Amino acid sequence: MAVIKTEHLTYIYGAGTPYEKRALDDINLSIEAGEFVGVIGHTGSGKSTLIQHFNALLKPTSGKVYIDGVDVWAAGKAALQGFRFDVGLVFQYPEHQLFEETVYKDIAFGPRNMGLSEREIDERVREAAHYVGLTEAMLDHSPFEISGGQKRRAAIAGVLSMRPKVLILDEPTAGLDPRGRDQILRLIADYHRTTGSTVLIVSHSMEDVARYASRILIMNNAKVHAYLPVREAFSDPEVLMNMGLSVPPITRVFHRLSQKGLYSGPEVLTLEEGKAALKAMLGGAKDA
Repeated sequence: MAVIKTEHLTYIYGAGTPYEKRALDDINLSIEAGEFVGVIGHTGSGKSTLIQHFNALLKPTSGKVYIDGVDVWAAGKAALQGFRFDVGLVFQYPEHQLFEETVYKDIAFGPRNMGLSEREIDERVREAAHYVGLTEAMLDHSPFEISGGQKRRAAIAGVLSMRPKVLILDEPTAGLDPRGRDQILRLIADYHRTTGSTVLIVSHSMEDVARYASRILIMNNAKVHAYLPVREAFSDPEVLMNMGLSVPPITRVFHRLSQKGLYSGPEVLTLEEGKAALKAMLGGAKDA
């Protein structure tokens, strides 16, 4: 069953003004529960506008958004908060939204707004902290006294503590060094694998998307260009490059080898797959 579905979703910024801009144009999309989706597209393609509709932060100019089969904006204003708990949205540079006295209180903010008991809040805070690798000692620290990477983890934990059915992250590794980026992506992948939740990551890093996503949503000029399994999405690099996007460098290398008749295997998306493919190619050459 689709956990998120849109029908003819259209959104216009500044509708009826001289500054009118169509950010989403007739989007029809269905995302199944449990998917790990990479959302890609050039700047201004509509990615951020789309995910804000999934969290009910934006109301469609026309069309519909369904969460678990329920029309979000037909359910009434009282139901909106529930949808926002079900679809957790982590904005770019989420650490800028930390504000409480301690990391514990920041992570507890969402569950407390859900009206949970103190016992349930405590359980969720510690569970979320564990998911992102924050120690018990860190929970008592001020969020302004911990490192940048720890702040990012605390901010993500604040969303995880609400146990959303869908977790959406907008450029979750922006501004992090390679080590910090890998750590954040691994914890998100571990969370997805452990909970079975649906995860969407908006990213400009094709390498990250190729490594972790099972499907890719490609946005182009306010429309959904394609929604495909990851290998199929990267099967024709020229199409993506014509949209101002790229593919992982290792994928581009093997695509060229394939064009020259030197490689005939499946799409190569990661360095590990590239190493294995080269080993097989060299082994085959020796056997010949």
